[in-house]
Amino acid sequence: MTAGHCSNTLSYSGTSLPYQGQVYSGSHDEQWHSAPGFTVKNWAYDGQWDETTPYYRLVTGRLSRSSQGLNSFYCKYGKITFYGCGYLVSKWVAPGCIPDVQATFMQLHRDGVDLASGGDSGGPVYPGGTALGIVEGWAGDGIIDDLLYTAVNYVESGLGVTVLTSS
Repeated sequence: MTAGHCSNTLSYSGTSLPYQGQVYSGSHDEQWHSAPGFTVKNWAYDGQWDETTPYYRLVTGRLSRSSQGLNSFYCKYGKITFYGCGYLVSKWVAPGCIPDVQATFMQLHRDGVDLASGGDSGGPVYPGGTALGIVEGWAGDGIIDDLLYTAVNYVESGLGVTVLTSS
């Protein structure tokens, strides 16, 4: 899955991932794709150990929006800004780019740290192995930006899917 405002054409290791659906309005900015020929696993891509070895974070649980506490320290991975962590400073953000937006998006902030940039959308947000949501976008001055994300339970309810976990 990725953010709903991202391209509907995705691939993995040279294989096309067929687009299945999206929700991009109100409290939602998410889409999902099937993965024919691949075994779906409870992993989230989380960067590279080195130039050739990818790192996947094992997803062991989910934490809904209502259970995510203000001032909690959460982390994320984005393709442009890579790994970073910040504090949950708001659960009531309304990004102007989403049609008929509702103020349900989450905001991470850390003084002096650029947590998000264009191209990070769709990346995972988590503490440890717990899925919190996916990157929606950023808020800031274009140099040092806060991260905005869609909570995992909104992703699941909007798409009618369940984030795969293990215990």
